[in-house]
This record gives sequence, structure tokens and C-alpha cells, in this order.
Amino acid sequence: MPDNDNFLAPKGNYKNLIAFQKTECIYDITLYFVEHYLPKIGDRTVDVEWCGMIE
Repeated sequence: MPDNDNFLAPKGNYKNLIAFQKTECIYDITLYFVEHYLPKIGDRTVDVEWCGMIE
């Protein structure tokens, strides 16, 4: 079992994590889709994209 001192990097450089990079890519694609293909009704389309579900 690893020591607790070495479990996380001390600087917390989360932008180098593969999971963060994939999530950021999915977010960018979703934002592009919402802005280009869904009808704009005020700011609701961005709200729907943020919460991840359609009412």
C-alpha cells in the first residue's frame, strides 16, 4: 500500500490528468453542439448543457 505522503502530487497539476483532458474535450464538443444546433431560448440552452439533462 502506498504511503499517504506520496498519494497526490504536491502541486496538484490536474490539467495533466487524462481524465481532465477527456472531460474538457467532451465539454467543448457539447458546448459547440448546443451553440450551433439547438434553438436559442434566452440562456436556457446553456443551462441545459450545464446540468446535463433536458426538461
